[in-house]
Amino acid sequence: MWGLFVALGILLSFFIVERQLKGENKKYRELMGNIFFAVVVSGFIGARFGHVLWYEWTYYSQHLTQIFAVWH
Repeated sequence: MWGLFVALGILLSFFIVERQLKGENKKYRELMGNIFFAVVVSGFIGARFGHVLWYEWTYYSQHLTQIFAVWH
């Protein structure tokens, strides 16, 4: 359920940004799309490392390869 709400929030914010930029230059809209993508990807990576460092460091310090196992 959590993942569904995260996905809905990302999609909703993307459509809001697209609507706000409707009359702008195409290059500007493309740049904002690239920035939006970078922010979303950085947010997921930062959330994973935040979880590893602040909440589960005792486990992950012993199992370093599991840091990148985001499917667990």
